[in-house]
Amino acid sequence: MKLDINTDQIVGLVLEFAESHHLNTEAIKDMNSRYDVGEPTEEEKIEFLRVTLALLPATSYLTELVSQFLNVIDEGEESDITARKVKSYLLPNGGLVSVYAITSNFYIASFDDNTTEEWWGCGSSAELALRHAADEWKKYNEDEDVSENPFVQVVKSI
Repeated sequence: MKLDINTDQIVGLVLEFAESHHLNTEAIKDMNSRYDVGEPTEEEKIEFLRVTLALLPATSYLTELVSQFLNVIDEGEESDITARKVKSYLLPNGGLVSVYAITSNFYIASFDDNTTEEWWGCGSSAELALRHAADEWKKYNEDEDVSENPFVQVVKSI
C-alpha cells in the first residue's frame, strides 16, 4: 500500500519545524499569515518551499524530503510523493498504525480508524516517526487517557 504526500503536508512540516526551531524569517511569517486569511496558491507554496530549503539543516531528513519534492515538481510531474509502507500494527481496540518510508532516512507514521488514514508524525527512523506521532496525538487529544493513544500503544509494544 502507498500513501501520497502533497504540497500542503510538506509546507505544514516545514512550518512546524520552523516553529519548533524558532526560525522566524520573513518567508515563515508570510506563509503563516497567508494561511491565517485563507489558502495560499500552489505556486505560493512551492515558492515558499524553495526559499525555506536554504534555512533547513543540510543533514535534516526534512531537507531531503523538500529537495526531493521540488525535484519532482521541476521534472514536471504531479506534486505528490508516494511513500512505501514498511510496517503496520493492528490495534486491539480497532484501527491500524502504519509506518511509511519516503526516503532512506525519512519516515512518517499514520493512523487509520477504518474510515480515513491520516499521518501524524515523521522522523529519521520508523521509531522516531512513531514517537513524534505519539506527541502530536497528545497535543490534539489532550483529554484522552494516554493509554488510548494508538502511537503510544505501538511504541510500548516494540
